[in-house]
Amino acid sequence: MAKTARILSIDGGGIRGIIPALVLKKLEGQLGHGIAESFHMIAGTSTGALIAAGLSRPRPEPLSANELARLYVEDGPKIFQRSLWHGVSSLGGLTDQRYDAAPLERILDMTFGNTLMSEAATDLLVPAYEIERSSGGRREKGPHFFKSWHARGHRNEKPDSHDFYVRDVVRASTAAPTYFEAADILDRAGDERYLIDGGVVANNPALCALASARRLYPAADSFLLVSLGTGDLGRPIEFDAARHWGISGWARPLLSVIFGGGSESVDYQLGQLLTPGRSFFRFQTDLLPFADGLQGPNDDFDDASPDNLLKLQRKATELVEARADDIVALVKLLQSDMAPREALTGEDRPAAPPRPAARPEPRPVSATPSVPPQARPPIVELDEEDGGKADTAPGEPAAPAEAVAGPAEGDVGRPNEAGDDAPGGVGAPSTQVTMDPAQPATPDDTAEGPDEDTASADTGGGDPAGPQG
Repeated sequence: MAKTARILSIDGGGIRGIIPALVLKKLEGQLGHGIAESFHMIAGTSTGALIAAGLSRPRPEPLSANELARLYVEDGPKIFQRSLWHGVSSLGGLTDQRYDAAPLERILDMTFGNTLMSEAATDLLVPAYEIERSSGGRREKGPHFFKSWHARGHRNEKPDSHDFYVRDVVRASTAAPTYFEAADILDRAGDERYLIDGGVVANNPALCALASARRLYPAADSFLLVSLGTGDLGRPIEFDAARHWGISGWARPLLSVIFGGGSESVDYQLGQLLTPGRSFFRFQTDLLPFADGLQGPNDDFDDASPDNLLKLQRKATELVEARADDIVALVKLLQSDMAPREALTGEDRPAAPPRPAARPEPRPVSATPSVPPQARPPIVELDEEDGGKADTAPGEPAAPAEAVAGPAEGDVGRPNEAGDDAPGGVGAPSTQVTMDPAQPATPDDTAEGPDEDTASADTGGGDPAGPQG
């Protein structure tokens, strides 16, 4: 049996996380079982952290990709809903974060409860950025990588300092600056951490995941990396306007530039680093206008309007259709025998089960206003056998045919609420695939070295990948 370490990585992107969720729905349907059963490690940043944690949830069972897609449709409008008072008191987001974090925290509490990182069903990796921490009497800052295997005590004498509630880990990784307030969380050792969105350092965590996997799985002879994007940020920034921008002008597009540019950079580096023996699948789509001339989805992180959700779903549908052959090839690889985790780590036995933990009640959060069912778009069904029908929630009326097939001209073709539609022009989905034949890893790939959760700890040890994992 080949000792292939399998890695799934999911980008950040706010409400656009519905795109990778629907790609996973297609993949899950063809596999015939949960995604977590086919991967050793799952990594996710920001909205990708929510998906990764959901797929790795140990109880009552992992979330299905369909349940995650439905979460975006049903709960996305609650998370990105501004109250009149908050809008006034924050001067429209100028003096405070744009959104109250209470609805997001409530949804995370309901989804993950008191589940700990040490209990994750897979090896789970979630990047964030620590804005303040104490180290040897000094106050520092820097990238932080939450790792479930460190929470279980792998190569670490103090696992409690690496173990957190999953709900808090996702909250930290989704704390996008200007959108949500920074996260203030506790590890099981009682130390306080202050963190913001992992997208500022690793919006595409695929490279971090590969670097970590090479250390965690020293006995692996090859790697299979599947990376899912949340839509290529195709909206251009006009030079004549940007050359005169100050802080207020750059405030909104800056995060898109940082997050999108970082993801593209990781794709380039992986394309240069991956050699025969490391199969690489990157699933990404553009957000440009559709072939029928309909305006494309808004690339803003927070446009959870029904119109935009339908457009994002349509982009996901087009992506899986355009990449059907690659999905078939990937499914064939994933259906082959999967090496046991202990065969990759070189351990004589599987990782120790999590220790009993004190379980305080979830923190109280304010009530979240509900979104009327009629305001929620249907989830587009991607399974081939049902002809692309809409998958509506129980008790909701079936969607009209034009909504299932995609936004129709004159319906959701009108400008979306955020008013930042992508420019005109039609482009094919932006995709990249690298499928390399199997080849043993080089000796450097299995080099030992320190493996801590902060950025400074993952340097050295023979990893040419660069960013720390």
